[in-house]
Amino acid sequence: MRRLSAVLLSAAFLAACSGEQAQPTAQGAEPASVSIVDLAYAPATLTVGLAQPINWVNDGAAPHTVTFEDGPDSGTLESGATFQHAFETPGTYDYTCSIHPAMMGVVNVGP
Repeated sequence: MRRLSAVLLSAAFLAACSGEQAQPTAQGAEPASVSIVDLAYAPATLTVGLAQPINWVNDGAAPHTVTFEDGPDSGTLESGATFQHAFETPGTYDYTCSIHPAMMGVVNVGP
């Protein structure tokens, strides 16, 4: 037991001295995820916290975009590509696919 305690203390000391610490995401939240497949965002409506990262993943075969009217734009996402963004201001953010304008999504950002 004494040996195990010494090993654990040594490991904690080395981790603290290394300067490498895991950085939590905003407010400790895990990144949210939106799948782009066929002609839809899933989920179409997403609620996240301030500065919580959102990952959009093109899980389909066709190219798509994540395009906000007054905000970020992913550019063309080919199959398998990803786009990440985090919002710093609360609000409701609508987005579309510039290639397929009938595709629409909403991100609700709360405190």
